[in-house]
Amino acid sequence: MQRQWQTLIEVSDSPEGYMGTEKKCIYGETVDVLLSATLAFLRERKPLYFSNIGDHVAGRFQYYYSNGELLREDLSDDGVEMVRGKGALSEGWWCKVQIAPPHSLYQYEYDGLGCLENFERTIQHFIRWAVIPEKGPDYQSKVLDDSGLRLHLLQRILREKDEHVVNDLIRRGWYIVALEHQGILGTKEELVNRQAIFVLGHPDLEAAQKTFDANYYHTYLKQYR
Repeated sequence: MQRQWQTLIEVSDSPEGYMGTEKKCIYGETVDVLLSATLAFLRERKPLYFSNIGDHVAGRFQYYYSNGELLREDLSDDGVEMVRGKGALSEGWWCKVQIAPPHSLYQYEYDGLGCLENFERTIQHFIRWAVIPEKGPDYQSKVLDDSGLRLHLLQRILREKDEHVVNDLIRRGWYIVALEHQGILGTKEELVNRQAIFVLGHPDLEAAQKTFDANYYHTYLKQYR
């Protein structure tokens, strides 16, 4: 199997992840194969805690199993706002979501805590929202050859202002294809307060769609722009 795509996840047999976590890199020849392999791994491993590693596009998703004794205070991380509220979480699976706002380098902010009831629903939620497909060790570009970037092979285009987000997009297989500028036309008809906008394209429809499905392009993009 060619390791075209990869995703890194963290797992633990401790509900809080305090007893030590194991990092697992999962590979796939396509993004669809990668998602299936991730689902199969979680079903077989059955951890009591797992998470993605996080980026600006997806955010960080952490999943915990509570036997009815896991405290909300136990879900707080150094440098992250305390999970709101106190007391024990009811039995079941819980998901804590954190976001890395644009213009910050992974300074995560607490965004929510919700119950997902059972393990199968939890891992499906992880596949839908949390998996971050990145270029794997065997990645071969479909659009680059000796002549340069073959733009006609790009399947999706997006524009992004923030360089931290752009770096995450490049790891996800996006290519910078152009640079635009945005600003205000001054009295002498010159562009003032100019800001660069990166134009990026993706040659893989499945991988590109995983980016567009992420929370950043649904909610947080509007909030922080």
